[in-house]
Amino acid sequence: FYSDPVLNGWDEDPEHLMYYGWHHEGRRFRMGAEMMGADFTQWHGIWEVQEDLMEVIKWAAEHGDTEAKKITESKHPAKFITYALYDMPGNAWGIPTKTNTTPFVYNNYPDYWDRVYKNVEAAYQRGLLSDEQWQIWLDRYENKEYYLGSKFSNSPVVDSTFNVYKKRNEYDLKKMKEQVIDLVLPGKSFFKGRKF
Repeated sequence: FYSDPVLNGWDEDPEHLMYYGWHHEGRRFRMGAEMMGADFTQWHGIWEVQEDLMEVIKWAAEHGDTEAKKITESKHPAKFITYALYDMPGNAWGIPTKTNTTPFVYNNYPDYWDRVYKNVEAAYQRGLLSDEQWQIWLDRYENKEYYLGSKFSNSPVVDSTFNVYKKRNEYDLKKMKEQVIDLVLPGKSFFKGRKF
C-alpha cells in the first residue's frame, strides 16, 4: 500500500487554484450567501473565486490554450464576466434602482436573460432545482423589471433620492481632496533617503 503513494494531487497551479475556488473562497462565497453576509459573498467570496479563475485562464494561455490566450489578450471588460448559470433578477439585500438603468451586462448581451433562463430551466429539468425553487426563480424572472429595479428607474422619487446621494458624494470627494489629497505636510519626510 505504501510502496508507491501519490503524495500530491495538486502538482499544478490550476489544480491548486480550483481547490481554493471550491474549498476556500468558494466556501466563503456560498456560506456568505446563505447567511446574508454581503461582504463575504462579494469581496471575500465571488471576487476571489473570479481572481482564481483568471489565474487559471492565464496559466492556460501560457501553456498554449488558444481560447485562454484570446481572453488574456482582450482589453474588453466582458472578459471578467463569469458564466451565468443561476443568475436571479435583483439581489437578496434589496431592489436596486438607478444602478440597473445602464448595466454593462445587458448592454453587451441583449439576450442575457434568455441565456440565463435556458440555463436555469435545464438545471430544473435535470433535477438540480426543486419545484419550489424553480417556481421562486420563475416568479422573479417573470417580474424581473420589478426585482431589478428598472421598473422604478427615472421616476421623480428615484431620481431625487439618487441626486441627494450624488450631491453628497461630490461634496465628500471635494472635501477629501481639499483636506487630505492636496495637503502638503511641512515636516521633513521620515521615508525619503531612509536606509533599510
